[in-house]
Amino acid sequence: MPKATMAVWSNPTEGADEAEYNQWYDEVHAKDVLKLEGFTSCRRFRLADAQFGPVDTPGRYLAIYEADVDDVAKIPELFANAFVAGELPMREDLLTPGPIVLLEEVSQLS
Repeated sequence: MPKATMAVWSNPTEGADEAEYNQWYDEVHAKDVLKLEGFTSCRRFRLADAQFGPVDTPGRYLAIYEADVDDVAKIPELFANAFVAGELPMREDLLTPGPIVLLEEVSQLS
């Protein structure tokens, strides 16, 4: 199966408790995504204070999901169906979503 990576940028909403945002993302949202067919792992990152220079990112948080899927192009439909079915409930009081980017693996070096 082709391997895909999905990068999701986000921020907690203005005034939201950041600890609550992170707890919800880790304990609820990411686990809901991992229930979807093909999704195998999630790693989350926060933008570090130390940088080589000014950076312009669409969010302070980045979730990297790995998926083993037959067709990367079907991932948006899979998510749309899960949202409609109530399988991916969102917390608008906690989450300001950023762009979602699908990446196809080109090579892997060790």
